[in-house]
Amino acid sequence: MIKHQKSKSGLLSRLIIVLVLAFAMIQGTITPVCSAETATTTVKIMPLGDSITDCDFWRTKLFTKLANNGYDVQSVGNQYGNHEGHGGTCVINIANSGQLSTWLSTTNPDIVLMHYGTNDMFGLPGTTAILNAYTTLVGEMRANNPNMKIVVCQIIPIYSSSYDYSAPIEELNAAMVSWAANLTTDESPILLCDQYTGFDAQVDTYDGIHPNESGSQKMCDNYYETLTTMLNSVVTPTPVVTPTPVVTPTPVVTPTPVVTPTPVVTPTPVVTPTPVVTPTPVVTPTPVVTPTPVVTPTPVVTPTPVSGDTLELSTEVNAWSTGYTMNVNIKNTSGSAINGWKLIINKEDFNISNIWCAQVTESGDSYIITPMSWNQTISAGGTVNFGFQGVGAPASDFTYVLE
Repeated sequence: MIKHQKSKSGLLSRLIIVLVLAFAMIQGTITPVCSAETATTTVKIMPLGDSITDCDFWRTKLFTKLANNGYDVQSVGNQYGNHEGHGGTCVINIANSGQLSTWLSTTNPDIVLMHYGTNDMFGLPGTTAILNAYTTLVGEMRANNPNMKIVVCQIIPIYSSSYDYSAPIEELNAAMVSWAANLTTDESPILLCDQYTGFDAQVDTYDGIHPNESGSQKMCDNYYETLTTMLNSVVTPTPVVTPTPVVTPTPVVTPTPVVTPTPVVTPTPVVTPTPVVTPTPVVTPTPVVTPTPVVTPTPVVTPTPVSGDTLELSTEVNAWSTGYTMNVNIKNTSGSAINGWKLIINKEDFNISNIWCAQVTESGDSYIITPMSWNQTISAGGTVNFGFQGVGAPASDFTYVLE
C-alpha cells in the first residue's frame, strides 16, 4: 500500500511539471535561447587636401560630432597618423606625382574627404587643369579600392587685398557639378560637399584662407550633412535576428484531477533572528583636515631658451610664373619639449603676401615669424608646420635665424 502511494505521487509530480512547462511555452515565458553577434565595422575616412586640411580646425569638430551621434568612424592618413593634409601643395602637382597611391596603400580608407585646389588658384591654371587633376586622383582612389566612396568639396572662398579670386573659385565650384555627375558610379559614388555657400572669407578665416572657429564649425556641419548621407548607405546595419519559430506544443491532455494533494504543512516559523540589527554606533570620523591646496606654478610662462642647433628647418616650394607657396617644417631635435620659437628671414629673399598656421611681423629688413597660441610648443622630436604665399620668385638660397 505504501509503495502504491509513492508511485502515484511520483506520476502526479511529473504530470504537473509537464503541464507547467507546456503552459509556460504557450504563454511565451520560456523562449528558445538564440544569440547573434552584433557586427560593427569601423569606417576609415581619409581627409585629403592642403593646409586647410593640415591645420586641424574642423577635423576634430567633425569626427567628434560623428562619434557623439553613434557613427563608428576613424580618421586615417600618414600626416600625424590621421590625415593627408599637405600644407602648401597644389592638387595639380599631387596628381602629376602619383603620391596619392602611396598614401592610400598604407591606410586603405573606405571614404576619401577631399578639399583641394586652393593653392592652385594663386597660379590661376584654369578650371580644366584642376578638374583633370581631380580625375587623376579619383582613378588612384578606385585603383586602391573599386568601391571607394568619395566626397569632393566645392572649395571655400579666399580673401586677398591684392587679387580677387572669387571668379575662378566660383567657376571651378560650378564646373564640379557636371564633373562629379559624369564620373560617379554605383560602386564608387562621388558626392559634392558645398563648402562655399555661406562661407565669408573675411569673417570665417583668420588670414583670408584658413578657417577660424566660426569657419571651422561651418565646414564641420557641411561635411557632417554630406558624410552622414554616405555613411548611412555604407554602414552595414546590425543583422536582425529572425527568431526561431516557436513550436506550438501538442495540446496536453488535461488530466482528470486525480489526487488533491495533501496540504503542505506550513513550516513552523523557524527562528526569529536575534535582533543583531542594532548597528554599531557609526563613528563620526574625526574631521580630516583638508590640506591647503599647494599651488604648483604652471611652468609654461617662461619659454625655455633654445640654442640654434636644437631646431631644424626644412622647406617645400610650389612656384608658378608670378608667385609661390612655401611649406615650412620646424623640427625639435632635442630630448625635451620647447616652448616658443621664432624664425627671422630677410625681406630681400621673400615677399610674403599671406601666411597660415603662424603670424608674421616686420622689423626693418626682416620678417619675424612666430607661432599661433596652439602650436608654440614643439615636443621632443616633434615637428610644427606652417606656410606662406609669396609674390615673385623665392630666393633659391637664403639665410635665417631660428631660435
